Amino acid sequence: FRFDGARPGRLTAQSRASLALLAQVLDSGMLDGFRLEALGFTDAEGGAAINRRLARERAEALVADLGRAAAEGGQSIRAAGFGEALPILCDADPWGAGGNRRVELWRFQR
Repeated sequence: FRFDGARPGRLTAQSRASLALLAQVLDSGMLDGFRLEALGFTDAEGGAAINRRLARERAEALVADLGRAAAEGGQSIRAAGFGEALPILCDADPWGAGGNRRVELWRFQR
């Protein structure tokens, strides 16, 4: 899930569509029996502690949005922030930095 560069706390249109689809999947029960974690990441700008907090806040916001979108309120999803750890793109340009500001939803077998 990616965030709008102009409004950092808001999901992009594509991510909002993905959130709606994920809510349907959760409501269908297809992910019952799995543990889900929303893991937040940032670009490398700013201090490590601030980035971890920002990443966690984004993950928590995604979980809250998902809870409102799912008819059953979703299932219990843990949120965590990892700051600038695990970049997927180069932070040297704005496009790459924007790609690193994300929340990933990880699925684990119980």
